[in-house]
Amino acid sequence: MAAPVHALPALTMPLANNATLVPPSVDPQCYLMPIVVLHPSAPLPTLDCIQPPLPSEDCIKASVSATLRVLRHPTDEWTCLHDTAPATTVANISSLRVQYRGDSSLRFTKHQHLLKFDAPTPLLSMPADTDWSLHGPFIDGSLMRNHLAHWLYRNTGRYSPRSQHVALYIVNSKGVPAYAGYYLLLETIGYGPNRVGLAPNLAASEDHSGGWAWQFNPLKYGTYSPNVVFDMYQGKFGMGARPLLMYPSGSSLSQRMRDDFVNVSVGFLPLYYRYLWHNMTAPLTLKHHIDVGSHVDYFLHTEWSLNQDAYSKSAYFFKDRQSPVEAGPVWDLNLAYGLGSHAHANVWLYLAQPAWMRLVCNFEFANLAIARWKALRTSVWSDASVVTFVQATAAPLQRNLEKCKDWTSNKPSCASVSGSNQGTFADQVSHLQAILVERAHWMDDHIEGLFQKLDGSVCGSVGDLPAFNCAEDGDDGGCLTAPAKYYSKVLFPPIRPPRRLETPRESVVLKQSSSAYDMPSIDPCWLSMGTSLTAGYITLTCSGHGYCPMGPNATCVCNNHATSFDCKGGNERPVVVSTRTWAITRWDAALLSVCGVLALVAGLSVWRHHRRSRQGEPLLRRGGGPHYGASKPAVVAEAVVL
Repeated sequence: MAAPVHALPALTMPLANNATLVPPSVDPQCYLMPIVVLHPSAPLPTLDCIQPPLPSEDCIKASVSATLRVLRHPTDEWTCLHDTAPATTVANISSLRVQYRGDSSLRFTKHQHLLKFDAPTPLLSMPADTDWSLHGPFIDGSLMRNHLAHWLYRNTGRYSPRSQHVALYIVNSKGVPAYAGYYLLLETIGYGPNRVGLAPNLAASEDHSGGWAWQFNPLKYGTYSPNVVFDMYQGKFGMGARPLLMYPSGSSLSQRMRDDFVNVSVGFLPLYYRYLWHNMTAPLTLKHHIDVGSHVDYFLHTEWSLNQDAYSKSAYFFKDRQSPVEAGPVWDLNLAYGLGSHAHANVWLYLAQPAWMRLVCNFEFANLAIARWKALRTSVWSDASVVTFVQATAAPLQRNLEKCKDWTSNKPSCASVSGSNQGTFADQVSHLQAILVERAHWMDDHIEGLFQKLDGSVCGSVGDLPAFNCAEDGDDGGCLTAPAKYYSKVLFPPIRPPRRLETPRESVVLKQSSSAYDMPSIDPCWLSMGTSLTAGYITLTCSGHGYCPMGPNATCVCNNHATSFDCKGGNERPVVVSTRTWAITRWDAALLSVCGVLALVAGLSVWRHHRRSRQGEPLLRRGGGPHYGASKPAVVAEAVVL
């Protein structure tokens, strides 16, 4: 068990003026923000950790128990690590586990951390939940891109993770708190009443229309992913990828729930993709499939942020009970606002995304997007509002960084960011601010251009299309000459508030059936073995040793002769030869290799003699003859349906 946080040893260095006469404005261990002290019970893994046999979780993602202490001085603007005032400790928590999070960021010296509490826990001014992120900006020299992005999205009236800058210390193996840098204490995307707030979706319920939530991202070991049907509709509008289930938990689903989700006749995603293909000339029925307002807000936020990943990776969606699909919340803005490949884009990013192209070709979406952008730009998304927020966020960070000779270093009070961040911290903030204003002004000038004459190059060349996206009458092209006459008439749809149900079974009608089909079960066709760690013999599902057909009621087809339903066991021969077996058989292998070479030489001699005797045969001269390897397409097809 981890040592209690109050047992942390005091360091023999000057204390802050909260406790001594040393001015906090020069004391490197004093901050104009809360301090978080994380005390793991054992060192967190390193990149050279020993990987368990595959399939398994990435060894660097192993969690350890920890304690957490949150410091914030009750009256002074400065909070110091060694402040002796009891009221400075606002949280002292020992029931949590910590692990690294992220993928590409694992190679950074400043790691991202996931905190998982045993029970819902409030932190600082943010309401209680179990999962939290300590996000450490490393590439982002402004230290605020994610903080800014979530604030902007919340200003639409929708949920987006709350955040608070903190100074992070991690207690090392010697028991000494070591400075890790400025972090963002950030809510993860959750679906309880204090975050997105979805209806409970129980196997025993009569209604499985929601809540559901999913994202698009590479699959991880131990996650659940629907075995969707990869038909032309899914390929065109479903990103050609399996969604990653976020809610409810995969182990709580019944077979009926799984089958309905992927059934092309009743599943809400297959029906939505079919609508986009076949029914663009029936524009009013789009709202039966998606919450158009939420997709508009997500679209505008993504285009403004220049977040190149938001349409295809870290792209979150959810569906409440008896409600259409909503887009969001936004997530992973590390490469937004000028840090990605679209730093100074003067084009719409959605043009590379078939489903979003289709939405813009819907008259309701186009009208709402134009009207919504103009309304937000005159209020919470105005230049003045955004610049004020950026400057207010930068001010305390700037004052702390004035203590640093090299502001990018990992010394106490410094930013601990990549040395690739050029210039000063103020330069980084100015660049962020300039990108924000530049892109917003570009969108101001081009937003009415979403009204268009429609064709295959604009909407995608499938299905029937209206001639214009001005009005319900697809032949009405008046918006091209008088756009305000059209978008000024639309009313933005009401925003769904988060459900505040505290009792999971409240408002849930339970079914009477007790059949296995309606009981929670684990489906090896949905349980992912992950794609980040691979080996030649590991498959995506079926315990890594088989594949599943697409669609409802699929079962594993094992490739290891296993007789179990999930391909875990059986009388199969081992896939990987053990070290001991190799030691016994390596001389046999060498002997077989020598024999093989001799056989090859003999065979080549016979073939050359036979070929000389047939030089005049027409079939041989034309290069005809049998084609070997005809079984390969079957192998390819098998890989497609993993």
